[in-house]
Amino acid sequence: MKKKEIVDKIYKGNPRRSCEIGAQAELIVAADLLRRGWHVFRSVSHTGPCDLIILKHGGTLRVEVKAWPSNIEPDVIEARFDILAIVLDGHVTYRPNINALDGW
Repeated sequence: MKKKEIVDKIYKGNPRRSCEIGAQAELIVAADLLRRGWHVFRSVSHTGPCDLIILKHGGTLRVEVKAWPSNIEPDVIEARFDILAIVLDGHVTYRPNINALDGW
């Protein structure tokens, strides 16, 4: 499936622009990470190298957030991040699994 077809499938019939959906997904992920005890910093530019920076126990990780259907693999070409957070219907999935980093 081509990227345009994927994007059309995600936003079909949705009046909100993709940047608004992305911003909402970033806030969902930020809230989830805060609940898990991470310090979260959000990019103020939509063109930054990643969406969130998270800190815990002196370590720093870069997080990329995608609002994406669960049955389609996200098209992430440049890996400028350490964690990929995928949001679908308010549920967050992390790659790699964020639970493995809780003791980090």
